[in-house]
Amino acid sequence: METWARDWLEDQRKAGEKCLEIKVRGECHYVYRSTSRYDKKTKKGRKVSVYLGRLDKKYGFMPKGEKPKIIMIPVPRSITDYGNSMILHNMMAELKPLLIENFPEHWEELYAMSIVRVNGYVPLKRIKDSWEDLYNPEGLKPNNITL
Repeated sequence: METWARDWLEDQRKAGEKCLEIKVRGECHYVYRSTSRYDKKTKKGRKVSVYLGRLDKKYGFMPKGEKPKIIMIPVPRSITDYGNSMILHNMMAELKPLLIENFPEHWEELYAMSIVRVNGYVPLKRIKDSWEDLYNPEGLKPNNITL
């Protein structure tokens, strides 16, 4: 057991907490309340441990079922795929008027779905996320891509 975990345990014992035990598995420290009960069949005491939570060096004690509150700083969205998407936009320039003429209500969705699927295999439920990662010179934002 590391010294910071041992210090935490000693502080808890000084504060009046009894029967606490720290079990280490790998790099994780888990806090248990350990007591003993008498077993009539074996006529011996049996150890009983109840899991209380996890002990972390950075966040301290985290009770069972709670996650540490990590403050997320919003990161500006970056464009991850420029080259392939520009080639595909240029190639679709001839087909775009045909799509607008034949599918006036849904041409944006068809356009986006075709570019994403040509760029690489993407399941239909992930097309919206992939479309947002592509460079979009025309600023198309299809609304109904959610499947």
